[in-house]
Amino acid sequence: MLELFDPLFLRKLEVLQINSRRASMRGLRGEILTSKKGSSLEFMEYKEYCFGDDFKHIDWNIYGRLEKLYVRTFRGEKNLMLYIFFDASRSMSLPRKDKKYEFTLKTVAALSYVGLLSHNSLKLIALSGKSAGKLLGNDNPLVKESPFFYNCNDIFKVARFLHAIEPDGEADMREGIKKVIAKNRGMGTAIIISDFWMESTAYRQAITFLCGKNFDINVIHIQGEEECYPALKIGRLKIEDVENAEQKTVTLNEHNRRQYVDAVSRHQSELQKLCLRNRANYVSADTAHRVEDFILKELPKMRLLR
Repeated sequence: MLELFDPLFLRKLEVLQINSRRASMRGLRGEILTSKKGSSLEFMEYKEYCFGDDFKHIDWNIYGRLEKLYVRTFRGEKNLMLYIFFDASRSMSLPRKDKKYEFTLKTVAALSYVGLLSHNSLKLIALSGKSAGKLLGNDNPLVKESPFFYNCNDIFKVARFLHAIEPDGEADMREGIKKVIAKNRGMGTAIIISDFWMESTAYRQAITFLCGKNFDINVIHIQGEEECYPALKIGRLKIEDVENAEQKTVTLNEHNRRQYVDAVSRHQSELQKLCLRNRANYVSADTAHRVEDFILKELPKMRLLR
C-alpha cells in the first residue's frame, strides 16, 4: 500500500491532522485521539510489542505461553478514537473503469497515516468484503475489523489489512456500524467511505446512530464518471444487481438514460442534506481525480483535515 504514495506526498501528509470539533470543545488541544497507554484505569486490549513500548506493560504470562511479546494498552478518560468504515461490497469494484475501490483504499491508507502520526487510536472496518487471509479481532460477520493501531509504525499493519480485503457481497452499513460501536465506548471520530449504492434506510440510520452517539462524522461519497454518466447501449437489456444477483429486463432509450442521471444527482443531494441534518461533513470524491489532490486540496476545504 505504501508504495502507492511517493515520498513527497507522505511528507505533505505529515503536517496534517484530522479535524475534530468535539475534541476542541472539550479542550483536548487539537490532538483528537490519544492512546494514553497505561495512564488510565480502563484496560483496552493487547497489542504486539514494538520498539518504544513500555516494558512494564508487557504481559509475561502471554510470553510464557506464546513466546511472543504483547503489551497491555489502556484507555484514558479523554481518549478519542478514530474509526474508518469503508465499503467493501461488490459494487465498489464496478464499473471497472471508475476504479472506485482502488481510490477508496488509497484514501483509507492516507487518512490512516495522518491519524497515526499523532499517535491516535485507529480502527479500520471493511463493510462486507471477503478476506484473503485471517484478520485479527474479527468476530462480526457483517464486517472485517482490524485491531486498534496506535503509532506510525503500525502503518505497515494497516497496509497488510487493506491488502487482505477483496470487495464482495453486500454492505449492511446500519448493522455493521452499530455492532462495531457497541463494543467500544468513548467519544470518537467516524469516517465513512462508500459509493452509497444501498437501501437509503441503511445509511440514514447509520449516520443518525453515530450522531446520537455524539461522534464527529465525516462522509466521503465515492463517485465515478462511468457510473454517474453511463454510456449504455440503447434497447432491451437484462440487468443484474451485482451484489444480490437480482435480475430485471429493461428497455433503455435516451430519455430514461437522462432520468437515471437525474436520479443519481438527487441521490447525492439527499445524502448531502442527511449529513447536514446530522452535523456531518460531506465531500464527494470523483475517482477521475488523483487521490493526492483529493486529500491535500479537497479534504482541508471540507474541514475534514487541517
